[in-house]
Amino acid sequence: NKLGFVQQPSTTTAGNAVSSAPTVQVQDSFGNAVADSGATVTMSVASGPGGFTGGSTTITTTSAAGVATFSNLVFNTSGSYTIQAASSGLGTVTSGSFTVNPAAANKLVFVHQPGTTTAGNAISAAPTVQVEDTFGNAVADSGATVTMSVATGPGAFTGGSTTSTTTSAAGLATFSNLVFNTSGSYTIQAASSGLG
Repeated sequence: NKLGFVQQPSTTTAGNAVSSAPTVQVQDSFGNAVADSGATVTMSVASGPGGFTGGSTTITTTSAAGVATFSNLVFNTSGSYTIQAASSGLGTVTSGSFTVNPAAANKLVFVHQPGTTTAGNAISAAPTVQVEDTFGNAVADSGATVTMSVATGPGAFTGGSTTSTTTSAAGLATFSNLVFNTSGSYTIQAASSGLG
């Protein structure tokens, strides 16, 4: 009559298979397990910010006990999700909510680009960088030291510029006191040990 989750998905890390491999059982209308081998069950994302990766195994068949286990469901995008199992004639069933956490800190990304400014003044639109994992998820990484330098341009930061700061609890580093005295076109570069 229906499908029921007998193993709910649990919190996992981006890039890894969902832990506690989600498992559904063919059941009768009263919730009793039904031995129904060979039924095709498809898993999809019911809610959440991303989809399964291309290598995920989203279709399987039930065992002799009527059980379908999904041991290779992978997300690269962090956030809160629910997933849904479906099988012809058995309808759909949606899991409880679970979380995909970011992977390990891997890189720095500008989330607020520097804007045009005037010589002698701090760069307007204070440049801000975010610690991210390899998949582009923001990583909470407080206390990482980030240093800003000139990548290209005709001059250097003034001696009073604040070129080094630490990341906040959200993994953000904002540079509100970067000053040039020499006019021209510039790019700037953020660096942190282990983050490229």
